[in-house]
Amino acid sequence: AERWVGKRCLELGAGCGLTSCVLGLLGSEVWCTDAEPRHAEATARLNGLAEDRVRCLRFEWGPRLPEGLGRFDVVVAGDCLYNL
Repeated sequence: AERWVGKRCLELGAGCGLTSCVLGLLGSEVWCTDAEPRHAEATARLNGLAEDRVRCLRFEWGPRLPEGLGRFDVVVAGDCLYNL
């Protein structure tokens, strides 16, 4: 678990945000993105994760990420292609 402490992580297509919340609980700084982030926001809130640990952002896949996010140590995505 120590390997996740302090890592900057980006989750694409987060859905309910479970992966982002686990990474946040393990000590990562997480940007959790989804086309509809309200479910991930609720999951983070219910697990006591402050916005400095898990930030939930609206993001629909396109040519580039929102400006100002910086670089990430880890990018995760799972079950995010079910609409194709």
